Amino acid sequence: MINSSIASDCFSNMALAEYREKSFIEWPFKDGKCTAKQMAKAGFYVTKTDQQAVTCYFCFKELEGWEKNDDPFNEHKKHAPYCEFVNMFEKAPDTITFAQLLKLERARRKRAWVCIDLIIFLLKILILHCFNKLFILFFQELQIDKIYDSTQQIIQKSLSKNTIKRRYKKRK
Repeated sequence: MINSSIASDCFSNMALAEYREKSFIEWPFKDGKCTAKQMAKAGFYVTKTDQQAVTCYFCFKELEGWEKNDDPFNEHKKHAPYCEFVNMFEKAPDTITFAQLLKLERARRKRAWVCIDLIIFLLKILILHCFNKLFILFFQELQIDKIYDSTQQIIQKSLSKNTIKRRYKKRK
């Protein structure tokens, strides 16, 4: 079993079930399978003030709509089969070793970076899309086609012989 003071120095407090359990301040289920203790053992902590939505500390899966006899660990496994936490254990663990916690923390941080990379990629696409729309609107507003056409006409006029002769005669 991990000493909580040592673990809190190395990891977020939510890595430990005892700290996750403290987030269930007004959890509605005091008995049955879906108690605060069982939720914490399954990797969850409360993420919203209405005390109905919970998030897995390890895979970031958010679940809500809990009922008194829901089994938190089985629900977690059903909705997030990719979670390292539920894959590491057959049932919700009473204790967790330092080596297990280290492995889970490594997987959690890797997943967090993948999420951040995905968000950055999507933001870049959104920004490029917005700039594309802005440029189209800007050029439509300036009526670039008309400017281009009028510029071409001016160039053609200036290159015509009649214009050159007229300018030359005026200078004499």
